[in-house]
Amino acid sequence: MGGPIVTSYDLNMLQQFYYCNNSCPNPTATCTNSGILNTRSCNTCNCPLGYAGTTCNTRPADGGQQLTATTSWTSLTVTITGSASLAEPGPYSTKTYWIVKPAGYSYVEFQYVSFSSTQTTFSPGCRDLGLELKYLSNQQLANPRVCSDAWNGLSSSSPLTTTPIVAYTSTISATFVLQFRATNTNVTDVKPPPPPFLSSNVYKHVHIDIYKHIHILVYKHAHIDVYKYDHSM
Repeated sequence: MGGPIVTSYDLNMLQQFYYCNNSCPNPTATCTNSGILNTRSCNTCNCPLGYAGTTCNTRPADGGQQLTATTSWTSLTVTITGSASLAEPGPYSTKTYWIVKPAGYSYVEFQYVSFSSTQTTFSPGCRDLGLELKYLSNQQLANPRVCSDAWNGLSSSSPLTTTPIVAYTSTISATFVLQFRATNTNVTDVKPPPPPFLSSNVYKHVHIDIYKHIHILVYKHAHIDVYKYDHSM
């Protein structure tokens, strides 16, 4: 957790922690695209960002479209319309595109071209608005999110048959321009986020030097047991 939008990974962790799946001993839904069972109904799925439908096999009806990549660059302009302000955010609205990889090719290469909005500086994590290119195989995870022109010229390669692109905003409008093409070369300048867990059985100390030196003692399995605030440093 910690991002602007709750991911399916977050929800899945909560369901496992509270044994929610025990309430559905005989589920009737088979979730696709990394969707997870809706344990309130046991016959539908909670879908990751970029997917919709009973089993997460359809694109959300939010104004986007499905496009197929070719070997030539195809330009895509995504405009997301906001209905609130940075001072008083509203609910998130989205626009979802699916980019299909043609047969015979290993990747779809995406390149960020430009970003424009009435404001150019936004909060860390692209909380207010952004564009997420979902090229990781586990669609439950958050992918790198773009909300400034600092990404212009960077590329990402997706091996997925269908790659969702999701623009979102809870505040003002923005326009993202990118281009894509089918290729057999993996060219990725934008690295995926680090693993959500500390995968170690030894004790680790995480030092966060922001404001008043916060020292967090993190035990194995990423279980945070002690929060010690040292105001003397």
